[in-house]
Amino acid sequence: MTGTMNGTWRLTRGAVGGLVTVVLVTAAVSLAGPLPQAAQASTSTSTACERAWDALPDAMQDDIRSALRLRPRPQHRAMLAIRHTALHGGYGEQVQAWAETLQQRRAETWKSFPDQLKADVRAAVSLPFRAQRRAMTAIRYAALHGAYGSDVQQLAEKRQAFLAGCPDAVTTYIDSASDPLAG
Repeated sequence: MTGTMNGTWRLTRGAVGGLVTVVLVTAAVSLAGPLPQAAQASTSTSTACERAWDALPDAMQDDIRSALRLRPRPQHRAMLAIRHTALHGGYGEQVQAWAETLQQRRAETWKSFPDQLKADVRAAVSLPFRAQRRAMTAIRYAALHGAYGSDVQQLAEKRQAFLAGCPDAVTTYIDSASDPLAG
């Protein structure tokens, strides 16, 4: 995937820097971010992603589930609205603090990415909405296979393992979402 992006490497929806709300569920654990208190307790029967999902307020879960039922473009807009609501306290102070921390960590993580990965993500984001998915999937594949270096590969593997334990609705969204290191 390193190198020029062509029509074969296109993909759907935003980039690492524009991750939508469901990544609030996934990225907190995968980037070692703080989880709401309820999600920190470890159980032998639930995964880290399930604990993070369960810790979200019911209203946020309902909004995410509703958004997941939409077609791709309206779904993307709905997820951005959910992220905006989380960042502005609409789901409570704890979720707001968590979302703000997550946003900062995403920015820090983005800065640490190799230039080629950033260039490939930017190129993918510039593609038409429907074309972005294939490109992000190719970026994810390249990351998982070490094309962007061992640090990115480790992060991609960690994210993939985390996402494997997510509820089906979340996994379905992430599989088609913007995060090239997820899924």
